Amino acid sequence: MGAGEVMGINREKAAYLIKFDGLETVRSISLRAKIEAENGRK
Repeated sequence: MGAGEVMGINREKAAYLIKFDGLETVRSISLRAKIEAENGRK
């Protein structure tokens, strides 16, 4: 997949939406940890 850029966050699914340089489509990468913004928003 290579390097990429985070395009967004799906907080309900605890997933990052990432556009990898080597792929045409955005991928959803799920995490087991709860995602919370640095400013405390959920």
